[in-house]
Amino acid sequence: MPPVPIYLDFDGVMNSFSRDAQRLTTRTGFGRWRFVDSKHQEEGRCFPLALSDDRNQGVSSWCGLGAEIVWLTTWWQAPDDVVAQTGIDAPFAAPRASLTGSRDWKAAVIESRHGNDDHFVWIDDADVPSGFARRYPSCLVVRPSDRFGLFARDAIRVRDFLINR
Repeated sequence: MPPVPIYLDFDGVMNSFSRDAQRLTTRTGFGRWRFVDSKHQEEGRCFPLALSDDRNQGVSSWCGLGAEIVWLTTWWQAPDDVVAQTGIDAPFAAPRASLTGSRDWKAAVIESRHGNDDHFVWIDDADVPSGFARRYPSCLVVRPSDRFGLFARDAIRVRDFLINR
C-alpha cells in the first residue's frame, strides 16, 4: 500500500502562538514545551517559536503507520532554522518556483497531486478553502487552533485515519 501523504503547515500547527507552557499543555494535551527565537527575522525581529517535543514525536510516529510527512508551508525559506527545530525530517511540497502568491496556492499543490478518491491528510490552521474536504471525500482535513496549534485529539484523529484507511 502506498504511503499516505500528510501535508503539514508550520505556524499555527506545529508552532503555537501562545507562550504560556502550562496553558499550552492544558489546552493541547502535549507537554515538553521549548521556547526559542529563530534566526529568521520578520520586521527586524527574530521569529519566536513555541514547540512541543511531545507533539513533534507524535507527528513523527505517523510514519510508522504508513504516512509520509510533507511540509506545506512558506517556511521553505528558512528550513534549517525553523522547521528543523521540530526534528521532523520531511520534504517540502512546494519549492520556491511553484509558489504563485495566491491565497490558495497550498490547495493548488495538493490538487495537482491527487484525485478525488485519494487518501491524504491536510493539517493547516488557516489556508484550507471552504468546501475542499467535500471535493476529496477520502481525505482528512484538520484545522487546529491557530493560537495553540495541533491538539492531542487532532493527532489521534490522524492516527485513526491512518489505521482505518
